[in-house]
Amino acid sequence: MSADLRLCARHDLRAVVPQWNRWSVDDQGCPLDQTDAGEPDDDVEEYVCDNCGLYFPPDGHSRAAFDVAWEEALGHLQAHQNREAHA
Repeated sequence: MSADLRLCARHDLRAVVPQWNRWSVDDQGCPLDQTDAGEPDDDVEEYVCDNCGLYFPPDGHSRAAFDVAWEEALGHLQAHQNREAHA
């Protein structure tokens, strides 16, 4: 690993939860100013590692699919540690 990278750790994992915001738009449909901040709907869309940037989306919308995505996110922590140990 280069000096500026570190191993991914449990605290790097985040759940992505959509939050719907409303924006005013210009004549081409480009956002200008936020007009309303929505509340998150508490539904996890996917998981992400803030350290390495990997995303772990579920393959479907069942609880089992989200459990698999979470296990993959946790598994990548171990994979990074294993690669470092063999480097």
